[in-house]
Amino acid sequence: MTGHPSPSTLETLHIVCPPSRKPPMIAVSCAGLAVLAFIAIELFNGPPERFSWFKVWVLVLMATFLYAILHRNLFVRDELLVYRDKAEAWALEDEDVLALVAGSVLAVRIAPMPALGSFSAEAQNIAMGIGNGLIEIETLDGSYRFGAGLDEDIARVTARQIAAYCGLQESGPMWKAATAQT
Repeated sequence: MTGHPSPSTLETLHIVCPPSRKPPMIAVSCAGLAVLAFIAIELFNGPPERFSWFKVWVLVLMATFLYAILHRNLFVRDELLVYRDKAEAWALEDEDVLALVAGSVLAVRIAPMPALGSFSAEAQNIAMGIGNGLIEIETLDGSYRFGAGLDEDIARVTARQIAAYCGLQESGPMWKAATAQT
């Protein structure tokens, strides 16, 4: 964890997921960036009548998209801090960290993995390594997805760890707060 002070108590649950690292998407992104670089060189070194600012902007947009996928797969990691009593101010302000208070967590569950070959947006995002993760955490403030880069088995272990820390009880395919069960 770079750039963040360490949590003030040892009782804070701190989970950092590995980057997605989907080899096919890393290869496709690198190949796509190489092709775009070749096209850009040809565009700028070619005859002036073939140059177009529209083509430049299309290349820039495509390169940005491919770079974002590559960056997400190689460097972006989901990070969760669950505090016993009160979250620290820096954690609440950091957009890269999901900071929660254990008492506000009502339920934790594993979202079903989209079917292989599915054409849903969620399945496509997971295949590209840019999905939101399989762990759904319901709190008093709303629901959050966590665990990008985790497969189903590790997501289940991680969800169980979050639930145990928050004092949730297993209730079928999810964990719930004792007061939330009916």
